[in-house]
Amino acid sequence: GEPVLNISGQSVVGEPGAPGDMVSVYYQVTLSHPSVFPVTVNFSTMDISATAGDDYVANNGILTFAAGETTKIIEVLVKVDNLDEPDELYVVVLVNASGPTMYTDKQETKITDDPDDAVTVSIGDSPQIIEGTKGEFEVVLSNPSSVDVVVTFETADGTALSGADYDETTGTLTIPAGSTSSTVQVQTLDDNIFEVPLDFNVVLTIATNAFILYYTGFGTIIDN
Repeated sequence: GEPVLNISGQSVVGEPGAPGDMVSVYYQVTLSHPSVFPVTVNFSTMDISATAGDDYVANNGILTFAAGETTKIIEVLVKVDNLDEPDELYVVVLVNASGPTMYTDKQETKITDDPDDAVTVSIGDSPQIIEGTKGEFEVVLSNPSSVDVVVTFETADGTALSGADYDETTGTLTIPAGSTSSTVQVQTLDDNIFEVPLDFNVVLTIATNAFILYYTGFGTIIDN
């Protein structure tokens, strides 16, 4: 009888390596037994939750089995990135076979995220804020995220007092997907009194889509 076509390959692939590297994923297309005539079949990759161009390199073409051949190989390149993102799926599909029936016509592959891509968020210090100006505290991600990271922050007194030396400041900060930093600004107050340097803190309290690594940024107000 007519041979039967099957496709098989890796159902799961990771992202080892550095951003920009490629990981080869191989799929074996087989005939159940040799044919006395040439056999052709079209193949193509299709997105499920993975996106061609971003997560893997699209591939399509025609496989031709010469008379007597039973095996062909398809290669798909998966892109390595440092984004923190959920697992993603694509599929390799066989269509339009000449002659044989199709027993297995597709193979799905899941791209699993590298656990090292988990995003952390930290806040830096503002060590020399001239009295009457704004202190700037940079909030930085360890690596980009595929979704927005939202951080809640608040100021806390040290030797500087809110209302007297700086404006109490609370709020949320959004670092958009693909970005790695943003800034919290705190207005300091000019009281026309000679003072030694005074300090206060900006504290990260809650983070969504990231883990807080360094919670506290230290600010020092310098007399003008």
